[in-house]
Amino acid sequence: MEDYYQNTDDEYYNIFFKNSVSIMLISDYETLKITDANYAACAFYKYSYQEMLELTLTDLSTVKADQIHTQINLAASCIKNSFSDRHRLSTGEIRNVRVNSGLIAMNGKRYIHSIVFEAPESDEALKPITQMQVILDNLPFVAWFKDLQGRYIAVNKSFEKQYGCRKEDVIGKYDFEIFSKAQADTFLFGDIDIITKRKNVRFKEKNENGRWNEVFKSPVYNERGHIIGTTGISRDITEKKMQEKALHDAERRERQLLQETIELKDNFITIITHEFKTPIAIINAAIQTMEIVCKDDISPKMRNYLNKIKQNSLRQQRLVDNILDITRLKAGRMKITPKNVEIVEFTREIVDSVRIYAEQKSLRLTFQSSCDKLIVSTDIEKYERILLNLLSNAIKFTPPNKSISVVLYKKGTTLKIDIKDRGIGIPEDKKVIIFERFGQADTSLTRQAEGTGIGLYLVKLLVDSLGGTIQVTSEEGYGSTFSVTLPIRTDDSVNPLTINENKIMEAASLEFSDVIL
Repeated sequence: MEDYYQNTDDEYYNIFFKNSVSIMLISDYETLKITDANYAACAFYKYSYQEMLELTLTDLSTVKADQIHTQINLAASCIKNSFSDRHRLSTGEIRNVRVNSGLIAMNGKRYIHSIVFEAPESDEALKPITQMQVILDNLPFVAWFKDLQGRYIAVNKSFEKQYGCRKEDVIGKYDFEIFSKAQADTFLFGDIDIITKRKNVRFKEKNENGRWNEVFKSPVYNERGHIIGTTGISRDITEKKMQEKALHDAERRERQLLQETIELKDNFITIITHEFKTPIAIINAAIQTMEIVCKDDISPKMRNYLNKIKQNSLRQQRLVDNILDITRLKAGRMKITPKNVEIVEFTREIVDSVRIYAEQKSLRLTFQSSCDKLIVSTDIEKYERILLNLLSNAIKFTPPNKSISVVLYKKGTTLKIDIKDRGIGIPEDKKVIIFERFGQADTSLTRQAEGTGIGLYLVKLLVDSLGGTIQVTSEEGYGSTFSVTLPIRTDDSVNPLTINENKIMEAASLEFSDVIL
């Protein structure tokens, strides 16, 4: 052991290292080659000083090289500096030891200073060097741990498999030593962001192989709350992304097909209804001509026939118009043309236009308003159709000698119209469907009033188009109240529209074509 003492004559070296009773080793950080050992180390391992300098830490330890690298990097990062191990002596004997390690720098190079303590025999000493590595290796995802400088401290088996490298080739290295520059830069900037902002991040990325990964990264803190590194996991979601894309594409194709089907249906309905309107117009024109030209030659019996033809012609025209309007409204092709109108007088004229139909059934029809005059900007044709349709239902389903009331009043910034009858009412379980297409309170109503079940559906669409709402309250056997609420808007630049009574009467005769005069 004489050659041991020729290393240096430095006083502090002799006191704190060479002559220390503790077992001490100095090893190269990169190669793990032993560069110095004190007398206690040579005596413990039973090697000469020169023989010690021919060894590496892996020659002494019974654990794998990657585990030693993990220990070294943990010690260098000040994360953990004490490890259980089993060291081999020159005689082949195995001893349980505890190794305390730390990073030192000499002459511009990095070294590992290790102090070795012989440990008593125990099961604990035989456990894996680092629980971190065990945990990482059992994760089903790619996992890693880096120090603040961006060096890999630990990686798991999934990491090795995905990137095609060994742990010992990764531990202690930087991203730029393993991956392409572009990928390494992405990893580096991500780590810097995590450290500076002290937050967890979760994101999806596409790697250079065209595969998608979902990545979760977070800072790692020591017991004093200081960031000592970063950790992360990554899982391959390529199959999931492909499934999502396939589902998205399928949904897009389905929506496109549905839209094309709807457009085809709407176009078909539009064409058919237009084709219906032409013969209806011809029939109506022929009836009017006969009533004018042949008025003196028409017998009572013939006039009755003509009235039936006229009534059914108007009924078909109303049906065609309703179907066309529903199609336009659902497709968003119905144009809204608001005009200023004195709504109180306009509503009164609409009520008066149907009074003759109410009187025919011995019904008392009244109109009331909370205000004398009120200018409102609305689409008057749609407003007219809403009221006429609701009044038509009220008259058709109210028994003789009962009453129907129309009440208009201003409520804040809204206009409310209540149409109340004393008719047959609506069953509780049917209220939710009456505003649906073909929704009727009772199928017997179809036979009673020859309805189509689309009137209230159209009313709901018209009210919606005007930005309003419609509600119904009803009690079976006692009547119903339909309440329409519309926003009050005005256009100060436009004068109120002059009400055309003849036009209102024509609209009423069309809507009330089911009623025989």
